[in-house]
Amino acid sequence: MAYDNTRYWIDIHRSLPGSLRAVGHPWLSEALNELKYQSEAESLGMALELAATPLAGKASLKVLDIGTGTGYWAEAIVAWLACQKVTAELTVLDISAEALANVKKRHPEFETIHADLKAVDPSSQRGGFDLVTSFYCLHHIPRAADFLNGLRFAGRSVASDGLFLLMDPILARPYSPFHAMAFRSENTNGMPRTLSLIDDLLNAEGLERVVMVPAVSFILNGAIEAGSKLVSELAGRTWYQLQRVYRRDGLTRRLSAAIIALDRKLKKATKGLSSSLIIYHRIR
Repeated sequence: MAYDNTRYWIDIHRSLPGSLRAVGHPWLSEALNELKYQSEAESLGMALELAATPLAGKASLKVLDIGTGTGYWAEAIVAWLACQKVTAELTVLDISAEALANVKKRHPEFETIHADLKAVDPSSQRGGFDLVTSFYCLHHIPRAADFLNGLRFAGRSVASDGLFLLMDPILARPYSPFHAMAFRSENTNGMPRTLSLIDDLLNAEGLERVVMVPAVSFILNGAIEAGSKLVSELAGRTWYQLQRVYRRDGLTRRLSAAIIALDRKLKKATKGLSSSLIIYHRIR
């Protein structure tokens, strides 16, 4: 059956309520997904330290989390801002009413928006938020026109001098099997896009890229790009073999310290070859 992002996300949040497997790798253990999210949370903290100057001095920020899922990233943003002594007014958006209900149950103070990014009016929240985040959401919109609508919505929702944080599989290196991939002929629920496309659209909306860091390495999330086909194939085989470990919760937990240490080294050396975290600043 062809991938239908509307049906897929509604169903998976019903079958795995509150689980990181619902928004990560559902065929692997919860322990693996916890490690993946730990790595990405560390990258988020580092990126915010580099780019948060436009938010400095503000006692309260309006924040929109697009594709909130389990609410993991909304909670991470609230915690980071609290450490900076900044109050966050959170609004969370998702296509799944069940996901929003679960988040609202834990955080009744959060505002919710039940919307499909394929159909949302891209100007409906124009300039409404100091900080807009979209983590592992937009690449799950496979059709190009629908993806661009969602990206415009995110960009236009950023207030003057605000920031947009995007974490997704983003292609910036010379080789990727996804460069030649056509969605209609593939059984997949995600389509990485090129950095140049994202930059171009957001530049047209008045935003400028200020930070780009590896979000996670290929040993925790699989490889999407590389400097050559050979390196891509080696990274892909490594990820394939590691999944034999990652299907086992107990074994993954026992090896977690070594896995995270290697993941950090790969990211530091800019050899993550997987998803990226990018921060854009509204300059006009």
